[in-house]
Amino acid sequence: GEPPKGVLNLIDIALLRANARKVGIKDIKQKAGEVLITMTEMNFDGISRLINDPGYAKRIQLVATAKHYIGVPYLWGGTTPSGFDCSGFVYWCLNQAGVKQSYMTSKGWQTCKKYKRILSMSELKRGDVLVFSGTGSGKGHVGIYLGGGKMIDASSSAGMVRITNSVLTGSYWKQHFLMAYRIWE
Repeated sequence: GEPPKGVLNLIDIALLRANARKVGIKDIKQKAGEVLITMTEMNFDGISRLINDPGYAKRIQLVATAKHYIGVPYLWGGTTPSGFDCSGFVYWCLNQAGVKQSYMTSKGWQTCKKYKRILSMSELKRGDVLVFSGTGSGKGHVGIYLGGGKMIDASSSAGMVRITNSVLTGSYWKQHFLMAYRIWE
């Protein structure tokens, strides 16, 4: 079968190796199922064109931005690195990655019309904004999909920005998944 969208396959890796100098790649290593790329310059646009995935560069930038804030405390209503709630975290990361996105609550994300809506978890790509229903009225949750079944989010129960490893397999996440939004195609 075809590799999941947003995941580098062996052909992509061979293509990157063959064109490494042209797109600013110093080294490519495969380790524990991940591809580690060391770059001499940040030329994600060149990589995006090379692997024919125009949104790749922006999705990688969003994920890198989000990971930078792991451990930042959870703060209800927080929209800055001094403290985030789930929607404030997504808002901050999108804007840092160059998206002109106004603040929306997790409930607001449930009715967003600005981006392509993804209704199946099997179609998720790294960098998609995940939207979940909550357990009370008016509640919900949002996070950013990292690929490989992982999500980064500002969690009230964890008290901080963290990575969840079971977004595709955990029963809570599967039961409450409403949709995702593809910010970059």
